[in-house]
Amino acid sequence: MKEVKFDHVFECDEDTYWSRIFFDEEYNTTLFKQRLKFPVWKATVKRDDDVVLERTVEVAPPVGDVPGPVKKVLGDNFGYKEHGRFDKKAKRYHVDIESNVAKEKTHIHGDIWLEKAGDKKTRRLAAFKIEVKIMMVGGMIEDRIAGDMTRDFTRGADFTNEWIKTKGL
Repeated sequence: MKEVKFDHVFECDEDTYWSRIFFDEEYNTTLFKQRLKFPVWKATVKRDDDVVLERTVEVAPPVGDVPGPVKKVLGDNFGYKEHGRFDKKAKRYHVDIESNVAKEKTHIHGDIWLEKAGDKKTRRLAAFKIEVKIMMVGGMIEDRIAGDMTRDFTRGADFTNEWIKTKGL
């Protein structure tokens, strides 16, 4: 099992982050399809009330170059569904990721939350656990997923601060 953690500071308050960034369709479409070059990124809200927002995000990330054994497992049409649940009171997003490859052997879940980091500054923290139970290549796949997540979270954080500045948030 692999654990990855993220810590990024944004030049906005907590409410702005959740409402005008994290759950904003224009922001997400621009980030995932244009900046990160994901062929597929589509969110569907399943429930949105005073207590919780639940959504499913269908994703097909760019796979790029991967070692042969990993490519054999992932194939050419790798993707996943992100089942997310945002607790509006706790202001915490929990996500379970369902891979379209080896579903029963791949377990990825994590949480995203915010902390105040100063006047009109927010620290986004995230922690994920990645477990791929496939003999011989599970560890390589975990490393690849962790590396891709780290790259994408970092690029996403840079984009987020650009977005905040450009949009005057």
